[in-house]
Formats: sequence, structure tokens, C-alpha cells
Amino acid sequence: VAGDIILDADGGDVLIKDAGTQIGQISKDSSNSNFIVKSSVSDADLEIKGVDGGANITAVTFDMSAAGAATFNDSVTATSLIASNGILELDDNGTHNGIINAPASLRINFDSDNSGSESFQVGHNQTNIDSNNILFRVDADGSVYTPTAGTNNLRLGDNAGNSITSGGNYNTVVGDEAGTAITTGDNNTLIGY
Repeated sequence: VAGDIILDADGGDVLIKDAGTQIGQISKDSSNSNFIVKSSVSDADLEIKGVDGGANITAVTFDMSAAGAATFNDSVTATSLIASNGILELDDNGTHNGIINAPASLRINFDSDNSGSESFQVGHNQTNIDSNNILFRVDADGSVYTPTAGTNNLRLGDNAGNSITSGGNYNTVVGDEAGTAITTGDNNTLIGY
């Protein structure tokens, strides 16, 4: 065929069928003129494939049984990344071992609608961080919080202050094994081994 192949349907839809069963559709959204590519079979994924160095690859898969969750075969390059639910999860093949690698410096900025009450938090083994799994917190004013059963204790170092219980308050322990004997004491400052 010389020139172009033109699919022109006044109804706005091009239907793709297999033995009479519709499997896909190309159409125009009648409300706003958006261009639509649709997988028509319930829960059937939509894949974009190509050839990389002679090998067939699936560049991206849209999982229609999971509301269109996208799985990319390799890296994603973008000027920004926005998570509408506020959660950015780094998952290494289901192991949840996430790595953030910055070529030079890494800036983390927390900015929410809770003016003056934002904090940067690191938690353990949970999607939502709370008082039961928080490991480290930096509040908007720069103050640092490390968890203990007591109140406003700062622990920096391997096992530092690991015996502080409820009632042990306002202690600062810095260094390997520092302050391990403190349980319910208050206002102690220990530095070193």
C-alpha cells in the first residue's frame, strides 16, 4: 500500500476482535476528545512490547486486575514523581528492600498541609509509621526524636539507652552501649562506651 493506512470510523471506535470476541478498542472519548487505547477483556493486562538489541521485551505492563498498576521492565526517568496517596514504596521484587541512590547530594523536603507539625520519620516494617514502629524522627523545627518507652530521650549508638522504660525521661545517651543501665532515671547525659 502506497502512502498511509487510515482507520476512519464516524462512530469514534475501532474494535479489535478474536473469533468474534472483542479484545481491544481504540477510540475517542466523546466527552473531551481524549485518545483511548483499551484492553476490553475483564482483568486482561495491557502490554507495550518492543525489540531491544534483537530480543523481544515487554517495556511496560498495565495490570487491569489491579486498577491499572504499571510495571516497567527497567528504569523510569521523570522530572518529578507524585504519589497521590502520600506513600512512595521501594520494593525489590517483593522483598521491600528499597534503595535511594543519589549521584551527589540528596535533599529530602517534607511539606504537607499540617503547617508547623510536619516531620521526617523512619519506621520499621510498616506502610504507616506510628509510635509502635518508629525508629527515628526529625520535626519541622529540627529537633531529633528517637523512640523509647520514656519521654523525650535521645539515643545515638549501638544499644545506647536500650533499657529505658516508661518513667525514664529526658535522657541523652551517645555512644556504643552508652546508658544501657538506665531504666527509669531522668535527666542523665552519657557519652562514650
